[in-house]
Amino acid sequence: MKLRHPRRKLTQFEDKPAPRRGWGRRLTQWAYLAVLLFLTLYAFFYVGYQLLYFNQRGRVVVHHVVIASARGGRILEEPHGVGACVKKGALLARVGSPFECRPSLGNRALRDLKVRNTLDAYKLRTLIEKRKLARTTLDGLRRRRAMELFGDSPGRIRALRDQIGDLDRDIALLRQTIRLRRAEIKELASAPGGNGCEDELIRAPADGVIVAVERKADEVVQRATPILDFVPDHAPVEIRAIFKNDYFDDLTLGKQVKIRFPDGSKSRGQIVRIESTSVPVAMNHMRKNYIPERTRVLTIIRPLDDKDAMLWRAFMEMEVEVMGWR
Repeated sequence: MKLRHPRRKLTQFEDKPAPRRGWGRRLTQWAYLAVLLFLTLYAFFYVGYQLLYFNQRGRVVVHHVVIASARGGRILEEPHGVGACVKKGALLARVGSPFECRPSLGNRALRDLKVRNTLDAYKLRTLIEKRKLARTTLDGLRRRRAMELFGDSPGRIRALRDQIGDLDRDIALLRQTIRLRRAEIKELASAPGGNGCEDELIRAPADGVIVAVERKADEVVQRATPILDFVPDHAPVEIRAIFKNDYFDDLTLGKQVKIRFPDGSKSRGQIVRIESTSVPVAMNHMRKNYIPERTRVLTIIRPLDDKDAMLWRAFMEMEVEVMGWR
């Protein structure tokens, strides 16, 4: 039974509970807060890192030996390929004689010079023996003269002196002739065709590895044309990094830096040389207080010990990361 007010109608309002906030809205707020916090921390660490550290990419450079022919010709044999490890003295390439080589003329001239040089050597030894005998005779005459045994000693002594003087001149001239002929023989033997036009054998100068093959077998090469690139086991290694001029005050000789390689391994190095890579524009360098348009700082970094050097050689021609304190 409902009770009604006699004069007015009463309306009853029931208290309804407040709507609950969903978890999705709270998660969104926390996500926004996390992103804002991450960006703030990233900006803080980025600015701090730029103020405290310098970081630049560099390249590992290993000094290699270019193997080439001394006279040119056709490559007859090349027994090793890229990546082959060879010992000192191992055959790297065999190059045939060039087309203009004439073995008959070279052999004849070389043989004649050797025969003449041999004859002159015998003649030189004979003259030396004669001079030795003349000096012995002269010493004997001087002793006899001192004892006044012979009256004709002055004349014979004078004649022996003249003979010894002539022998000295002949010996000196013959020695000079032999010396010049030996140089001529050496030059003729080293020239193409002077040693019979035999094949040129190119051997490894040290223990090492072949890193590149520029010319293959059956190819014709000219004199000093690269055939192989060879890296000795103990070849000098360095890292070359180019920095902006903003880091110029932070780069000093002898400063140690950290090196990070592509596989994550780490090492340390030392700055040994600092150079400028500026490219001046023609005629602009004549102006006072000229500043090049392109300015960079080239740094050469060397390993601290042999262990680091061995690690660096494994990453030859690869890019690495160079880091250090500012």
